[in-house]
Amino acid sequence: AAVGLTTARTASRPAPERADCAQLVRPLRRRLKLKTLGVSPMDGNSHECTLIYLHGFCGNAKGYLDGACDWSYPWRLGFDYAPGLRVVLPVAPRLRQPWGEVRRAWYTYPSKGVNSIGDPSTLAASRDGIRQLLQQEIKRLGGAAHRCFLGGLSQGCTVALDIYLREGPALGLGGFVGSVGFVPCDHLGFLGADKALCRLASDPVQARRPLWLQCATDDQEDVPWELVRWSL
Repeated sequence: AAVGLTTARTASRPAPERADCAQLVRPLRRRLKLKTLGVSPMDGNSHECTLIYLHGFCGNAKGYLDGACDWSYPWRLGFDYAPGLRVVLPVAPRLRQPWGEVRRAWYTYPSKGVNSIGDPSTLAASRDGIRQLLQQEIKRLGGAAHRCFLGGLSQGCTVALDIYLREGPALGLGGFVGSVGFVPCDHLGFLGADKALCRLASDPVQARRPLWLQCATDDQEDVPWELVRWSL
């Protein structure tokens, strides 16, 4: 597959969201209907493509729409604005981690400081929820799956890539863009990822579509560079 790898210095992790005591954390059902935020094309531009972008561990989709943030995003008017882009920002469920904290996450970890899968059912639910969103957005694009893209940040990057490896060839997705994640594999609990990667790489169409992964070489804590480099 055509893979682009860029490196950057580590950005600070967003402040963990405080657990809401009124919201009980229940075991996830396999069929997970995700809450989403989104931005459709502005200034009269027609809808040409869609990016579904997953936030990181402890994050929230709201941060990508914060008007006080001076970061440049392609869905915000300005120099980097991409006319015709619709962005869909799913919100991860609150999950109780093994050490007791309740955080928004796409899967649970086995322990603190370990990036592999803890409870496989939490990943399965996220896979299913994002698959539903992909199908909805492809329908909105009139079936033009090659104009639907997937991406994410940190934990959201790795989960999005795990799903892209599976659904890219199956649905005919247009590409992937992610930051501060690693390539998922069976060894780390992303069961089926190894075969999915082989299928994508051997697909004559999908293997030529863009797959960009931006990593922080000085990250020794959140998603360590050694883990990223090992996964490539």
